[in-house]
Amino acid sequence: MGRGRISQSFITKLLGMVDIVQIMQMHGIELKKSGRAEYKACCPFHSERTPSFYVSQDKQLYNCFGCKASGNIVTFLMEYNKYSFPDAIEYLAELAGIPVERDNDDGNTDSSINYSEYYSKMRECSELYARVLKDSSLPQGISYLQNRGITIETIDRFKLGYAPPGWQFLTKYLVKDPQTDLKLLSDLGMIIHKENGGNFYDAFRDRVMIPILDRRGRVVAFGGRVLNDDKPKYLNSPEMVIFHKGRELFGLYQAIEYSKQNQGNLPYLVIVEGYMDVIALAQAGFNYAVASLGTSTTTDQFEMMFRYTKKVICCYDGDAAGQKAAWHALQTMLPSLKDDCDVRFAFLPVEHDPDSYVREFGLTGFESYLEKAKPLDEYLFEHLKNNLVSENSRRELANNALDVLAAMPNNLRFDELIRKLATISFQDSTTLMKECSARKSLRARTNYSRQPQQEEKEMEITPIRRAYALSIQYPKSVIAGKDTIAYLLRILGELGNIKGVKEYQQIFNFIVEYPNRSEISVNTACILSASKGTNIEKWVTRLARADIYGHADNIKTENVTADITATLSKLVLEHYEQRVSKLQNESMKRELSDDELKELSDKVKYIKKFSGRTITADNTDF
Repeated sequence: MGRGRISQSFITKLLGMVDIVQIMQMHGIELKKSGRAEYKACCPFHSERTPSFYVSQDKQLYNCFGCKASGNIVTFLMEYNKYSFPDAIEYLAELAGIPVERDNDDGNTDSSINYSEYYSKMRECSELYARVLKDSSLPQGISYLQNRGITIETIDRFKLGYAPPGWQFLTKYLVKDPQTDLKLLSDLGMIIHKENGGNFYDAFRDRVMIPILDRRGRVVAFGGRVLNDDKPKYLNSPEMVIFHKGRELFGLYQAIEYSKQNQGNLPYLVIVEGYMDVIALAQAGFNYAVASLGTSTTTDQFEMMFRYTKKVICCYDGDAAGQKAAWHALQTMLPSLKDDCDVRFAFLPVEHDPDSYVREFGLTGFESYLEKAKPLDEYLFEHLKNNLVSENSRRELANNALDVLAAMPNNLRFDELIRKLATISFQDSTTLMKECSARKSLRARTNYSRQPQQEEKEMEITPIRRAYALSIQYPKSVIAGKDTIAYLLRILGELGNIKGVKEYQQIFNFIVEYPNRSEISVNTACILSASKGTNIEKWVTRLARADIYGHADNIKTENVTADITATLSKLVLEHYEQRVSKLQNESMKRELSDDELKELSDKVKYIKKFSGRTITADNTDF
């Protein structure tokens, strides 16, 4: 089943159904009221003592005046929870209780696919495997785990199970509607269709089943461990509709839940190589271990860890494979390395992995070993020195280090590493900095290097832009005055090419056509979403940030409506006055036509009637 692109119209509708304040509070952001519909808090994206993070309930947007973080609830979930864009939308859709709508290949919207069905089916698989593990007639799985010292409590915590031998176990117990269930299980990689067009068969057989949970505790994949020395030792779920292995970490959900139940924050995370390492460490009382999913640790995974803690220890076996994995991890994490991140490297004795080490030396012994972990800079330069081709080659050391450091963002940590490199290589730090900057340009790492952006030229707020900005920021005011605004826009449209009127008409049409009901209402976030990819996206984005009223409290809908209509009225009268002036000048040069004389008379009367007043749709005689 293809996973089509999420419909933009669905996203716009969804943003009108959720509340940014409520969801942020669900995520532990301590928002305090600061006005009628505005809240403030200490920014969740940078350290500060005085709150500079503001959230507008009316606009459904947030903005930090300290670090400049800003966006809507989707942006927040992507930055704060490290959700992918589809994950954020699916999370919000689940909160709203509606299925995600996606575009088919023909461009039409398909709302028939509900991805909650996939999560539900994976939960069914996990629960079935867990029941089988404790079935006395199939003792193989539980015996294997007990022989490894895994208790029932740990089995339950990690939802471990057992896939029995046989080819049609899942189809026998989990297929009630063949047309739907076979498709779901096949899409999830749990059953495989025979190439010759025959029956489906189970992908996992005679294996201990280890569920992979996402950060919301949903089963998204499995790792299956053989009970003997057969190969492959581990069989993992393929990438599919709800699982992307580079964006998940085994054990992260359990670590987060443990921290919530105890001190509240993760003091650090330790990344290890295997599922059983994480489980064995948890069994011993160490609850901060995570593992990548059968591949090297990815940039996304490091960014995810840094979201939950600022200290990460990479714990690898001391053999050549462990050294290789550690060096790859260092190179992978550098693009995400911020000033407040503390990364260390621990290498166990070659005869041990975390599982065996904690069994022999206990929790205290393992924690003591982690205390000796090398800081990033020490490991970095030690590794480079040990891999020099020519002995004592300071220039080679500098060159090799610059190739690695060029992946880093420009921050204080980068400056510190350049200074340390200058010291140990006896090179000039300024020269090294320039050389590294040149390499950064060659690498073109625009996704990782957050260079200071050129500030936008301050935008002049013309009358039409004022009305435009107020309509975007306070769309309910447009609905309240829609008849008068529509009338004024029609007049402005008839006057000719007044810059911005056509664009404003697009926004006005969207606002009044939006399905405003009790469970859904238009807001600034909806408008920003609707403008994406259109000719007005740039202006909508800038005008949504325009500071019209500053931080004024208790801004009433009727007052904004009056402001919009007064602004548009003034614009109409200004153009009428220009037209009157032009006709009067023409009358001094030539005789005006009957139509021109009537137009002049009508416009003069119009100006006199509405001078200093707001034009309304129900108060016009012309």
